[in-house]
Amino acid sequence: MSYESSLVISVESIDFDPRERRSNSRKAIRVRARITLEGEILFLADTIDLSQGGLSITSKQPLNLEQQCNVELATDVPGIAKPPVLQAAVVYCARMQEGAYRIGLRFTFVSVEAEALILAVLS
Repeated sequence: MSYESSLVISVESIDFDPRERRSNSRKAIRVRARITLEGEILFLADTIDLSQGGLSITSKQPLNLEQQCNVELATDVPGIAKPPVLQAAVVYCARMQEGAYRIGLRFTFVSVEAEALILAVLS
């Protein structure tokens, strides 16, 4: 399974319905993400949006509600040898169609370096 660490498809601001439960603003961001569990790659996914508190992805595989996983986002930043790893928990997993899922992830741990990258993308 190949992983392209410099693939950033697009980043754009989005205005969402203010009645949503999210407490952080988010931006649409299209990058590849590697989802891992205990060092094993579960699958590659595509991000939909990102906030300081979490992200949503699309995947061909589902994850269980409250399942813990690690997320490596593809980065385009020179000098970073490896994408930062974000620890997250699944808050929802919705089947969009046969073999396609939208998964919401809430960050449970973000390193200082990863937080700086997230803030840079969101600003």
